[in-house]
Amino acid sequence: GGGGGGDGGGGASTAAEDELALVFLDAGLVIEMDEAGHKNLFQVLNAFTQKDGYKAGQLVVEGAVARAAKSKAAVALGTTSLRDEIGSPIDIEKFCNGVDTVFRKA
Repeated sequence: GGGGGGDGGGGASTAAEDELALVFLDAGLVIEMDEAGHKNLFQVLNAFTQKDGYKAGQLVVEGAVARAAKSKAAVALGTTSLRDEIGSPIDIEKFCNGVDTVFRKA
């Protein structure tokens, strides 16, 4: 097997192949989203289109806190701490920086 050909099996990439793309994979899961959840999702995606992964991470956290509050799960501890489903603390700053790092490497 050679690396050329039109099957994308090798060779130099083109400028179009190097562009960032957001891809949604429909895995067959269905959720019901209220207006607040829809707005939060829109804001997260908007932050990604503006290449602001840190802001997207903040918005994900805000959405999670809002959903947890609606489900009466007490997860917020002040403004800089959050707990996961098993009660372990989550470092929000580290999470947001991680989202930004993953986004920048994509």
